Amino acid sequence: MTSCEKGEFSLNGLPRAVGSLLIIFVFFLFTGCATDAKKPSPVLSQTTDLRKALLEVTEAYEQKDKEAFFSRFDPSFHPLTLFKNQVNRDFEAFSGADIQVTIEQIRIEQESLVTVVRWKGSWTSVSGEPALRKRGHAVFRWTSKPMLRLLEIKGNPPFGVF
Repeated sequence: MTSCEKGEFSLNGLPRAVGSLLIIFVFFLFTGCATDAKKPSPVLSQTTDLRKALLEVTEAYEQKDKEAFFSRFDPSFHPLTLFKNQVNRDFEAFSGADIQVTIEQIRIEQESLVTVVRWKGSWTSVSGEPALRKRGHAVFRWTSKPMLRLLEIKGNPPFGVF
């Protein structure tokens, strides 16, 4: 009875070159090819940056951090002065805010990045009135530069609600 019929494996019956190639093949099969760590795609990086920027803007608003909040707005944001006045009224009128923003869509355009968001929130008034609850949809257009800044907000944004 041969060794193969007994269920044993041996390279003795193979030519030396074939056996050597088989061993090398098995070695590469189990070790794989050495490669550098994969870099994330530019699209993944941009969407991750967008999510982070949106979270930072929302948290700065909730914490009434004017400097951090307005630093995320591009100087070309129109109408920036009117928008700042609305947000400053909010900061004076609420003592606490809790806003949940969900990104529904991200579009990467040649000169900008666009997020379509759905949001809901509640604001506790300084005057002690019952909490104001609102929800809405908005489109945020961002610069595509390394530091993402808001260029435009369309629709019903969660900022400037009072």
